Amino acid sequence: MSAKSSLSADITTPSLSGLFNTTALVRHSSPLPVSTPAAAAAAVALLQDHKHYLGCNPHMTAHEAIPTPTPAPELPMSVQTASSSSSSSAEWRLFRVTDVVHALPAGLWDTDIVSRYEFCPIERGVFVRIRSPLGIVLESTWTVDETAGTLVEEILIRASRLLVPVLRSQCESGWRDIHRTMLAPLLVLDK
Repeated sequence: MSAKSSLSADITTPSLSGLFNTTALVRHSSPLPVSTPAAAAAAVALLQDHKHYLGCNPHMTAHEAIPTPTPAPELPMSVQTASSSSSSSAEWRLFRVTDVVHALPAGLWDTDIVSRYEFCPIERGVFVRIRSPLGIVLESTWTVDETAGTLVEEILIRASRLLVPVLRSQCESGWRDIHRTMLAPLLVLDK
């Protein structure tokens, strides 16, 4: 029988001192299954579809929409510069998401992690900020590069120096399957 515990993100609590935190950048890209302007536009629409995006998360067990706080979250300056989008509160969509994380092999001890997902559409995709317990923040920019015909995912990981290698490893494992699931609806455009 597996044991299960639960962690929830406390958004108002500041993270650990900067001395103990660090960042890491992870970048993945996958070719679009169909390389046409229509396929690129459809891929952007898929990225901006919150239900589709959340459905591509293999660890998610539940999600619910939550109200956007006042003031609304803000896009990082690097994303604002790369996009013509602003980040008004009308554009942000927030969700409380429960993911199951396997703490021990074979499901001997699973942990429910409750995080806040913040979505904001950007010019060629979506910006997603995930706030999790222990001061973990993942900022993902998902874009479609129409010229190269690729889906590009860039993740900035901010967390404790002890957790960043674990988080980086989780980001590196399984991304191909997530990209494949995310782009699967484009296969009908090839017919």
